[in-house]
Amino acid sequence: MKQTFLTSALAAILMVSCGTQNAKVSELEAQKEVLELNTKLTKLKIDYEKEKATTDDLRNKAAAVNSKANTATTDFSSSDAKATAKEAKQTMKVLKDTEKINKDLASSEKKLHKLEKEIVKVQGRLDKLNQQIEFVNKNKEQAK
Repeated sequence: MKQTFLTSALAAILMVSCGTQNAKVSELEAQKEVLELNTKLTKLKIDYEKEKATTDDLRNKAAAVNSKANTATTDFSSSDAKATAKEAKQTMKVLKDTEKINKDLASSEKKLHKLEKEIVKVQGRLDKLNQQIEFVNKNKEQAK
């Protein structure tokens, strides 16, 4: 009788201590995930700011090159064929540069958009985890 009682008491104590440790371990894992997400979010924000600076620079270049391309395409004179051909070659070069810069700008803006979406996604996951941790902490405080 005593041995059965002692065994069942020991088993109950063991189950309670394992349950508490499991809660602590899961809380620590959640906190670890929060830290990892914070790190990822910070990295994404840094990448976003770098890409934003690049995009702004490309916008300025694109505006300058676009205006240059607009004026270059209207300046042909038909009096001398050789001069017109030379102007056409220069205009073609300007238009290729314009196309390249506009393509780079579009790519950069697309990358910015992707980074924004990723930041929102990580921030949402982070907020959700923080709410879970706060809920667990409030329950622990109420239990005490």
